[in-house]
Amino acid sequence: MEWIQLDKQIFEWIVTEGRTTFLDSILPLCRDKLFWLPLYLGLVVYLVQISGKDSWRWILMIILTVTLSDQLSSNVLKNKVKRVRPCRDLSIKDEYFTLINCSGGYSFPSSHATNHMAIANFIGLSFASKQKRLKWILYVWALIVGFAQVYVGVHYPIDVVVGWLLGFMVGLVTYFLAQIWIKKKEKHVNPMV
Repeated sequence: MEWIQLDKQIFEWIVTEGRTTFLDSILPLCRDKLFWLPLYLGLVVYLVQISGKDSWRWILMIILTVTLSDQLSSNVLKNKVKRVRPCRDLSIKDEYFTLINCSGGYSFPSSHATNHMAIANFIGLSFASKQKRLKWILYVWALIVGFAQVYVGVHYPIDVVVGWLLGFMVGLVTYFLAQIWIKKKEKHVNPMV
């Protein structure tokens, strides 16, 4: 399989030639959920402010989005594909060092990439009319989190790319589900809508 070899070559370049002291200090933080806690809390506060009494619906939809993306990536795809993480791959693990502890479980797809892109796409699409820049900020955030997974040595690039694509699709689906739910609620409140 040529794509697997190419994927490994890109990974090896990133974790050997592509590393810098600056990124070595920043990117391990960027993949840590506690590092992003202020952003998560800020998003919740923002959603409550702009959604008012409907904010619980949006928060519930975000929870649904994360649950779907995490279950699809972690419990369905990872257990079907069973790709070994690069930091556990005996054929390459001695050629580089990870910047964090190597976690357990499988590699494909990256759940970090999936979950963050799902959140970014759902919120970005849902609130783009109220805050146009928010969508792009969230996409950049999801891209940074995904790239950090490769950079620290726990995922191959294709794990992250597929995670981004899967997350984008989950965010799109839950966005459409939210639109149906909100329109149904509006028709119930105001039958003329």
